[in-house]
Amino acid sequence: MNLESIKKSSYISSWLIGIFVFALVVLLGFSELFQSESTNNKSLDILSNPIRADILANIKTIRLKNRLGSYTLTQNEGQWILKEPRLMPANKIAIEKILNSLKNVNIHTVHQYDPINISNFSLDNPIMVIDLFSELDEQFKVNIGLINPINNTSYMTVSEQKTIYQTDILLNDLQSLELADFIDSFIFSVPLQSVKQVELFQRGVTASVNKLTKKDYNWKSKKYKTISNTSVDKKINSILLVKTHMIIDRQDEKVQNFIQNYMEKPLYTIKLKSKDKDITYKVSTLINSLPELKLEKRQYFLMSASDRKYTYVIQKDFLSKFLIRYSDLK
Repeated sequence: MNLESIKKSSYISSWLIGIFVFALVVLLGFSELFQSESTNNKSLDILSNPIRADILANIKTIRLKNRLGSYTLTQNEGQWILKEPRLMPANKIAIEKILNSLKNVNIHTVHQYDPINISNFSLDNPIMVIDLFSELDEQFKVNIGLINPINNTSYMTVSEQKTIYQTDILLNDLQSLELADFIDSFIFSVPLQSVKQVELFQRGVTASVNKLTKKDYNWKSKKYKTISNTSVDKKINSILLVKTHMIIDRQDEKVQNFIQNYMEKPLYTIKLKSKDKDITYKVSTLINSLPELKLEKRQYFLMSASDRKYTYVIQKDFLSKFLIRYSDLK
């Protein structure tokens, strides 16, 4: 009887141990599964773009510093302006390059954020620094360090993240951008395909001396009966491509009076109508010298635009572009 009881107890114990081992295996399996999923999610988070999409969608100011210079661009009443190193209208293409590059960061690996790695990857002396400021005044800093030409990768840190990212080299060769890339040197902000009417006024004449209007994809002239669409497009485009030499952004009283004297009675006034807006441009005669701005006598003229804040200085070679002859249109 005692032997039988011992056997029964041994049998029950074996079953209990088996059930316990089975439960332990199941629990370990679930633990491994959840841990693996958590690790994978963590890895995906680390390898996703570290630059916040909400910052990129609401950028107000960009400051980019590379080995060629430091440039600050900001939005002012819906228009991008280059503030530093010179106050000029900003080239939207350069801004799009910066934002598109930051939107498409591709992470390869991550490294510990420690002094050795920071030094080894040249992040203590980065080749490029990009500061982003949102409309809510949030600031976001991106440092770009060592570039590896063998596998076309570079190393990046992002503000508030204690991680070093090895990434594909940023698109659009941002480290090679220079001042000329950031300047919108064109005065006319309307593309040719959007122009609906061009009206030219000349000093001393009340009525327009020439008026070109596009109707049903064909150009009509107030002055001439027969004109060529191709020739008109070519002439208008030559006007739209007039470039500025500089803008006058800092004006003391002497410079203000100088500008006012020329712009009160402009040589030409151009009224341009597009699909979206009407803009008036004023064109001065050739100006006298202005030592304050290092402008030589009769080498430049002035222009203003109703959709732009500042006065432009243009090289004299462009002045003839505003004279519209029949030979330009036929």
